[in-house]
Amino acid sequence: MGESKALKRVLDFTYGRIGKPRYSLLQEFFEPDTPNSHTELQSLQDHPESLAKQRGWPVVSTKLEALAKSHVRHGNMVDSSRGTLKRSTPEIPSKNAWGRPFPRKREDNLRLKYHGTLKQRLLPPLPEAEWKLLKGLATGKMPWTGPVACRTPAIEMNKMAESGSEIASLADVLIAEPHKKQLGSGHIRSITPRVMRRLWSLVLMQCSVMRQDPNGRSTFEWGMAHGEAARRVRVVSLKDRRLMNVNSAGRHSC
Repeated sequence: MGESKALKRVLDFTYGRIGKPRYSLLQEFFEPDTPNSHTELQSLQDHPESLAKQRGWPVVSTKLEALAKSHVRHGNMVDSSRGTLKRSTPEIPSKNAWGRPFPRKREDNLRLKYHGTLKQRLLPPLPEAEWKLLKGLATGKMPWTGPVACRTPAIEMNKMAESGSEIASLADVLIAEPHKKQLGSGHIRSITPRVMRRLWSLVLMQCSVMRQDPNGRSTFEWGMAHGEAARRVRVVSLKDRRLMNVNSAGRHSC
């Protein structure tokens, strides 16, 4: 028994959607790119000081840019309390309100602010093994053994017998006809596989897995959206169409 919001928060922490695990998974995306070939290394040696480094702009790696673009494309699917990312790059106007060139200091501040927005709203991808485990549990393809049983209380049997009447009376007060306001709308009476699949599906909405395409670019696969099965087209039988007086296209026939 417990609250669904508290259990959902535990799952978010477990799969790196909140807290320290989230920042640990995001760490690699905020590191600069490493040269993969001799040509890239030679280019860095020939041009050590880039414009971003000269102006003090934060480092935006190719993986971070790809993750931001994936967030923008799947913004309507990712259900996160952190808010959706609307742009994959900072919006820097070329001129200010008076038609003059945009101030450099203001541009630097906008880039720093956007970099902070990325740290706040981006959800890092999961490792391949954790992604497959979560997806299997959410879809029901992987069996769930149930919650771990509680430990046996380390007290003597005679003391348990003496306090048995007090425990029974207290249990009667807590269990007998609980009021809805006391339990709340998100109260869970028992942790069943159906309850856990629903919570795992909510977590899966916020998770992705990163893979490499043949060109070496980072691609992301996101989890299923909540209510995806409900949005599928319902096939209406011929008998039901006759009763509703509609044709195969779903329109009422005259």
